[in-house]
Amino acid sequence: MEEGEDGECTTGLREECCHPWKACSMTLWPIGGSNGLSFTPRLTPRGLKQRGILSEVVRTHQADEIKACPSKGQESEPVKRPARAAGFQLSRQMRDVAESALPAGKQPSTAVVPPKVIKVHNHRPGDIPRKVTVERQQKKFEGMDIEELLLARGISFNSRWEEGHWLSLDDFDNTEYDIRTPAQWIEMGQQGEDGERLPVLATGLRLNIDHSGNWQACVAVGCDGGRTLVHWLSPNGEVDRAHPSLLTRLQILYNGEDPENHADRILFAFESLRRAQSRAQLNFFIDNMPSDDIQCLDTDQVSRVLDLARNSPSLRESSLETAANLLVKEANLDFARTMNKIIFISHKLQREEGSGAGRFPVRQH
Repeated sequence: MEEGEDGECTTGLREECCHPWKACSMTLWPIGGSNGLSFTPRLTPRGLKQRGILSEVVRTHQADEIKACPSKGQESEPVKRPARAAGFQLSRQMRDVAESALPAGKQPSTAVVPPKVIKVHNHRPGDIPRKVTVERQQKKFEGMDIEELLLARGISFNSRWEEGHWLSLDDFDNTEYDIRTPAQWIEMGQQGEDGERLPVLATGLRLNIDHSGNWQACVAVGCDGGRTLVHWLSPNGEVDRAHPSLLTRLQILYNGEDPENHADRILFAFESLRRAQSRAQLNFFIDNMPSDDIQCLDTDQVSRVLDLARNSPSLRESSLETAANLLVKEANLDFARTMNKIIFISHKLQREEGSGAGRFPVRQH
């Protein structure tokens, strides 16, 4: 190798390093060895230190590796192509053995009716698919507790829930809350084309001897008129067929039904029952109030009513005289009842306001 005037190599490999404070250079000198070729740095007059070693390892081939390589003009063995999947077929016996080894699928014993949603089956790109909407609605219904929803509305089926009710709660059920009839809910348990019908999962109000009740899981197996025949489920999921029950529409909540909608339905029935009983009590009190002191229609008013009612020749027959008198008597009774109703309501309003309690309004004769 040759060196320049400053003592650096002019034929070796050189790596230039530039620092912001000074310039330096390093020369790499090749050194031969058994494992290959390496380079070692030499300090230049500028005082550059060694930064790294560049090396390359070359391994010699063994004799057996050289013999294994085909020589020039010698053809190598043809490459075997992999077998195609379509050419692999199982015999009928092997297929039966493979199918028998598969685990037996558990047949469903009950039917779960999915929620009813209003959603197109073929959705547009970007819209929520119908299947996703049904699954979300089903998870939402499963996360609701009917007892908690009723307690939030002030309803509890404890041992005294029927106290003060002399009318039946089921008589005030509003069928407008129905999305399916009981018969349609039972038909939803039909599986496949063979017509096999499975019981439908539901939650029912199980009443005790003292008429207190709690909501318990059950399966609906049939309906008779407005009532549904159910079998209760034990905590481990077994069906108790020994003690069936007939539940009204208010006492059963199907799994595909909205619990909030059913709670509103029960609340509507309780409010309608309370209003009906209050109205019946009001009419009972008014019908039993004395009407002797109530001023009724006088003779002149009765004559004018009869003349207007019998203004045609066919109605002036003597045989209709008795029927006309009965109608006048009924009109007098309705007039007296209306006056008693006004008096009763005015007295009740005065007692609620706290003024004039126990006083009746003065009537002008």
